[in-house]
Amino acid sequence: MKHTTWRYIVGIFLILVGAGMFVVRLMDLPVRFVNLVFGIVMALGGVLFLLPVFRSRINWWALLPGIPLVLMGVALSVGAFLPTVGDLVGPALLFGLGLAFVITYLLYKQHWWALIPGMILLGIGASVGVSVILPETNGDWVAFFILGSIGLAFLLVYLVDRRNWWALIPGGVMVSVGSLVLTGEVAYLFLGMGATFALVALLAGKDNWWAWIPCGVLATMGIGFLFFSESAGTVGKFFFPALLILFGIIAIVQVLLPKKSS
Repeated sequence: MKHTTWRYIVGIFLILVGAGMFVVRLMDLPVRFVNLVFGIVMALGGVLFLLPVFRSRINWWALLPGIPLVLMGVALSVGAFLPTVGDLVGPALLFGLGLAFVITYLLYKQHWWALIPGMILLGIGASVGVSVILPETNGDWVAFFILGSIGLAFLLVYLVDRRNWWALIPGGVMVSVGSLVLTGEVAYLFLGMGATFALVALLAGKDNWWAWIPCGVLATMGIGFLFFSESAGTVGKFFFPALLILFGIIAIVQVLLPKKSS
């Protein structure tokens, strides 16, 4: 975008905001009509920012102020008549920013990094929005979806370019932490992280064989915690010691077995 075009957009937007303030001050409008006026101003300002994007995809950055302003403006305007919708202005900002980053990736596939803030903000915005609309929603579910959206963001980074195998690790860890928050079982945290490293070993190539080591350790700890939980009952008292004895026997047997002649 040319420097002069940018100045035109900012100038027109400031004029719209100033005109809205004049209308509110002169007419002494009730609160809900004040929200309606400024909602319309914000939506128009968002459209104004989006116009350069339609002219050229080079102006992708204009999505960042444009989409959030449109969504916030719509929420504020509709909220003048439906108060519950008016409470969604904050979530609309987060969701709009996330949507802007995702669209940025769709326009420019080389900007894979945009998926990370995009999916995270989409998840946070949607989760907060649901908690506003449905206040009886369990807070653990909200936290799970937020953490899950972070994990999904890193998973998508891997899927768009398989060379980004490292993204599997933070993605899996976030989903594992989310399962811990949701269930309260430490076992699922370790099992999830063990599965994460198994995926690294299976999908990231033979050079990453080392991932089987943390996979085995974490999975074993997860199984141990799972059987030590209250739901496991008496079995849990003996499972982990028995597992250690079994591993010890396997190690000794491997030493005693005759070696193959080369």
